[in-house]
Amino acid sequence: MVIGYYVHDHGAGHLTRAKVIAANLRQRGHDVVFLGSDLQEEAGITLPRDNDGSEPFVDPDAFGALHWAPLAHAGFSAKMAAIATWVLERRPNIFVVDVSAEVVTLLRLLGVNTVLVAQPGDRSDDAHTLAYRCATAILAPWPPEASPNPALQPYTEKVFHTGGISGLNATRQSGSTGVLLSGRDGTTTGDTLQHLSKQLPDMAWVEIGGSHWVDDVGAVLARAAVVVTHCGQNAIADTAALDIPAVLYPQARPHEEQVYLGAELSRLGLAVSVGSQDLARLDWATAVTEAIRRPSQWARWQTVDAASRAADIIERVGASKRPATIEEVKVAKVCVVTVARGRHTHLRHQLRLLSQSNPDSDHVVVAIDDREIPKVVAAHRGDREVDVLAVNGHELGLPLAYARNEGVQRALTAEPTSLCCSTSTAWSALHPKSVCRRSPWVWSGTVVRASDIPT
Repeated sequence: MVIGYYVHDHGAGHLTRAKVIAANLRQRGHDVVFLGSDLQEEAGITLPRDNDGSEPFVDPDAFGALHWAPLAHAGFSAKMAAIATWVLERRPNIFVVDVSAEVVTLLRLLGVNTVLVAQPGDRSDDAHTLAYRCATAILAPWPPEASPNPALQPYTEKVFHTGGISGLNATRQSGSTGVLLSGRDGTTTGDTLQHLSKQLPDMAWVEIGGSHWVDDVGAVLARAAVVVTHCGQNAIADTAALDIPAVLYPQARPHEEQVYLGAELSRLGLAVSVGSQDLARLDWATAVTEAIRRPSQWARWQTVDAASRAADIIERVGASKRPATIEEVKVAKVCVVTVARGRHTHLRHQLRLLSQSNPDSDHVVVAIDDREIPKVVAAHRGDREVDVLAVNGHELGLPLAYARNEGVQRALTAEPTSLCCSTSTAWSALHPKSVCRRSPWVWSGTVVRASDIPT
């Protein structure tokens, strides 16, 4: 599959997210081509610049209908022509746009299926409305329970939530450092670092941002006891992925992007937000102490496998020869069947990982002669509904095949699109016909102990 991927050149976040999603798509064998005016060192099609001030900008917003389409501007005309030329030459199956109302509109006029990456904030203007209407599907990089972009409400049938998309390859470690995260673009935080150090002298504070930027942000964040961060989407996803207590301060951005995202995170109780208060006058000690004291709920931001879910959506829309319906591109409904007797630690790990990675999945736990399993499930299932099915043992040994059969039959009543089993290699050989009659996907693969998976 040929996939075009437009990357906006304002800020580093769009390219960071694009690289994570594209890596997942390329692992599946797809040809992903970046197009953008500032791809840095990434391979792709470098587009002409349309905002460098080398020419006057005449009616750039088309009387409010668009965001950026200056009249008689050579750079803008050349940029849009380059995109159209590439489309005609490569005939992409799908084009991901992160993010531009004008590019989505152009691609729709060229007859190309598009996945538009949504942004938080007040996006109720005419240009965003046009983009949402033109997009084949809209990818929202936050969980379904969050709503940091109210303008998406009329388009719920084509909005697909992935959870927060993080590009970090790091594991949380014990540490006592406080991190002030202000972003790569150098937006000033004034004397915030000094205020934090003064009010919380028992904690060593470091700043990442602007002239203090480091290439390996994950290595610093992994050792953080708390992070004081702006509300950029990547910063939030990275914080959630590493499960770090957080204090949020929204920075000024177009459409109040960070204000809306910070308010939503605060509403959900995932972090402490100081809103738009004067940072120099803030009681940082109280805010940081409250963030550390709170039980973590970052798993609800669903960063585990978020890039994979994004790739699923792009792949399914790209496979369609016509505008896809919600039923054709919706994320798979997964049902997990676990056959267990004893090994309660393993079961606890599995329950926790499923709560983080796929909280909407159905789960059937088949307990073979084990009355303690319902208690383990009740204590560690989180907010998920888990169906426990009791099976009696046999004098000749554990009736594994019978237990699997019973678990699968119970699972099929929920009409899943995918079925998984914790003993997948044996199970997948037993049930291909019965499963495929009801579900097009059967998953099997190498068994990995849940205790060996990094957390």
